[in-house]
Amino acid sequence: MLAVLLIAGLLLGCSGLDVLPEPLRPDSRHQEYAKRLEQAGLTDSTLGRAWAAAADVALEQPINVELPLREALYFDPAEPSAHGYRFLLRPGQRLTVRLELPAETTAVGTTGERDAVDEQRRRRGVDSWFLDLFRVDSREDSGSDAAPNGTSERVVRLEEAEFDPSSGELRLQYEARQVGDHVVRLQAELLHGGRATLVARADGVLAFPVSGGGERDIGSRYGDPRDGGARRHEGVDIFAPRGTPAVAADAGRVSRVGTNRLGGNTVWMRTDGGLALYYAHLDSQSVRNGQRVEVGEEVGRVGNSGNARTTPPHLHFGVYRNGARDPSPFLSRSPEPAETGLPADALGVWRRTVGSTVNLRSGPGTRNAVSGRLEPHTAAWVEGLRAGWYRVRLGDGRVGYLAPSVTESTERPLRRAELSADAELLRHPQRGAARVARIPAGEEVIVLAESDNLELVRIPGGKIGWLGQASD
Repeated sequence: MLAVLLIAGLLLGCSGLDVLPEPLRPDSRHQEYAKRLEQAGLTDSTLGRAWAAAADVALEQPINVELPLREALYFDPAEPSAHGYRFLLRPGQRLTVRLELPAETTAVGTTGERDAVDEQRRRRGVDSWFLDLFRVDSREDSGSDAAPNGTSERVVRLEEAEFDPSSGELRLQYEARQVGDHVVRLQAELLHGGRATLVARADGVLAFPVSGGGERDIGSRYGDPRDGGARRHEGVDIFAPRGTPAVAADAGRVSRVGTNRLGGNTVWMRTDGGLALYYAHLDSQSVRNGQRVEVGEEVGRVGNSGNARTTPPHLHFGVYRNGARDPSPFLSRSPEPAETGLPADALGVWRRTVGSTVNLRSGPGTRNAVSGRLEPHTAAWVEGLRAGWYRVRLGDGRVGYLAPSVTESTERPLRRAELSADAELLRHPQRGAARVARIPAGEEVIVLAESDNLELVRIPGGKIGWLGQASD
């Protein structure tokens, strides 16, 4: 069976959730893999069903995160799994997601030959992973399964990551055109896995339009009231000394240079990406109509012309695409995501809680909500590392975050127990899970942790698993 799986190379399309492709978009690698699974007649195999279920759950129950994000993960090749992350994107933000994998090396041949072999080996490893982006849409649904407010959600596939030969990583980029929640799903092929690090951030698509300036210099925001509330501010005001260069925030062409009562000395430009950018209250203009400008090229000098005569010098900067847009997301810069802060060998192991009752949290940090309270000696499988916290999966399937300080290794025995009847060693802490070994009555086992009245044990010979009642 395993040989067939390895040769066939399986995959699945999600079945439990509405996953809609964009019109005329070709199948993703994830979907193509699903078709190969079906063609091999393995859709209904135990592993195939588990793989499909994991893909569904990652979309239906993703972890809510804020970007930027860096999380190290472990995928057990013997156990199909997937991870989903849900986050908000705003128009003007460019999402960048990459998957870092442990480097592979080879020591044969010349330097050039080694480089070529290394690239191919990395490529083969990367190709066993799937990294996809979905948009979450609400829809009206009058059926019995609708949410109480009459709506439910569906996901629309947007993009998939591609191999980047310069880094050996999977990389995905996407520019948001509307505000809404999105989900990134990461999954490996059946019988593949290991350690991987997911890194995601969202940055504005535009460069900052005032030389040497930054978001800290924005003093008036989009939507602020003007003229006693008669109108709203259709841009942001960026304060800087008079004469500071105002620069092209993107490559494009100057569409109009002029003067008006409100904006004073102004410059309009049309970017190659289809945005209209508006520069107002300039002390002077440095470009002419129709001129081609590149990112960072001066278009004028900061001043307080027009109706800004009574204010300190600043640039009024507006962004338009089918009407005015909030420039802030277009100009935002994400900090570098925090390092995991924990050694990679902390992944893929069972740990147990210590002390009194322990808080399981929805995210890494004490500011995140408490999603559960765990009794002492509760077993927790470490599947991820983020910002100095363990992402764990409990025996009942719950996922959350634990501080390392409230856990300990399972190496030290809790107690020893002699079996009064035949028993089975199970792979998971659920009755009916796959059997690892059969243990005869009278055998002594070492208890390492607990979960829902089941015990994680080590048996003679060193195998570790969950103690279950023997079946006939």
